[in-house]
Amino acid sequence: MSSTWKPFTITSFPTVPLTTTFTPPPLCSGVYLPQDRNVLMMDHEASCLPSGFKSQESSFFSPGIDCPQGYWSACHDTTGVASITTVTCCPFRGDISLACVTPSTLGGRWASLFCTWIAPGGNGTTVSYTGSSAADKTSTLPSAMTSPDGINAFGVRIVFQSTDTPSSTPPPSSLSSSSLTNTGSGTTTSTTTTAGALAAGTLVEASSSGLSTGATAAIAVVIPVVIIAGLVGLFLLWRRRRRQQGVDGLGANAPLAQGPPGNKYYYANEAKWQQPLAPQELPVEQSGMRAELPSVQNSYEMPVGSPRGPSSA
Repeated sequence: MSSTWKPFTITSFPTVPLTTTFTPPPLCSGVYLPQDRNVLMMDHEASCLPSGFKSQESSFFSPGIDCPQGYWSACHDTTGVASITTVTCCPFRGDISLACVTPSTLGGRWASLFCTWIAPGGNGTTVSYTGSSAADKTSTLPSAMTSPDGINAFGVRIVFQSTDTPSSTPPPSSLSSSSLTNTGSGTTTSTTTTAGALAAGTLVEASSSGLSTGATAAIAVVIPVVIIAGLVGLFLLWRRRRRQQGVDGLGANAPLAQGPPGNKYYYANEAKWQQPLAPQELPVEQSGMRAELPSVQNSYEMPVGSPRGPSSA
């Protein structure tokens, strides 16, 4: 006879507080293969979980305002009472982050394991785990995993309401962090929510403070370029002004070049004979402007009827 799973509605909780950050011992940092379940798990021992933990679906830490160290807030809901928020904290190890499992899919040896991670498809990945043999010998072995192989965990389930988180203090860090999950085809970011946002029933994206590596590199590149461009601009302006000063020195106010003294011209083949010739250019100091005169002298003829000198006998 098959049974139908029904959602668990929360209306009230026993007082099992988890108001400080629980830190698991160092031996809980790996992946294990417990003999009683024969599935790969994280934090399967009671010592790896907060005091008072129970694996039943109806078991919660209340009030719980902080996930344990090495856990992140994988999912939350306000089913039942809107002012009360339930959070399932799932563990992560390196680049493997476990996420929430729909309770209706759990059964058999996976019952009460509310967190899981599914290996990537294709070539999959290799995960090292610690197992115990029949002789109670512990060894660490590699395991080649591909989808739908996975790793499971109980998860730590907490519940709180807005009055459990003082508004004067920031929300717990473990409820406002983001983790990375290796999916085989790339790395995806799982965004978590802050305790204040969970109480309000809204999802907010976690953000990091300070400049990113890309922004720092961009600043390091842009600043030298701006400085070099400024120096080049100053050099071009200085050269332009120098050229402009040189042109102004040859303007209308510049003194005219002085020619040789006198206004007499000489024929080159008559060194001892000189004749004043009409100047080809009028001096500037006389006319105020330069002007050209004809380059040849005018010729004149004597009248035809003019008396001629005495003729020789």
